[in-house]
Amino acid sequence: MIDGYPVLGKCEDLPGLGEIWAVCAIGFGRTRKKIIHQVERYKNVMFATLVDPKAEVGRTCKVFEGSIICANSVLISNVNIGSHTIINLDCTIGHDSSIRDFVTVYPSVNIFGNCFVGSCSELGTGIHIMQGKR
Repeated sequence: MIDGYPVLGKCEDLPGLGEIWAVCAIGFGRTRKKIIHQVERYKNVMFATLVDPKAEVGRTCKVFEGSIICANSVLISNVNIGSHTIINLDCTIGHDSSIRDFVTVYPSVNIFGNCFVGSCSELGTGIHIMQGKR
């Protein structure tokens, strides 16, 4: 038990546990990708999408399965967040930007409009990506 929650063990233990909703919150995207690929073969595991109530996500934004949007982050309009991506605390993502799968955006990152971030990228704390960049 950790903080009152049972530690379930290895990925191989999952099939016997009934329906499970999960996210993988490991920071390094390539490691997160390996774990997700191990787990997704089990039919009883579904991937939740978590958006903190203090985050602002525009109504034209799309956030795909297994992703996490943390508190005080703002996604303006027409932003696409890929699967199993983590947008950490206090980030802003401008209009028409696309963040692919397994990306990690560390705290206080600002991504301006019409940007593209490729799969498994890591964006370090506090960086700024100017509009239209890949």
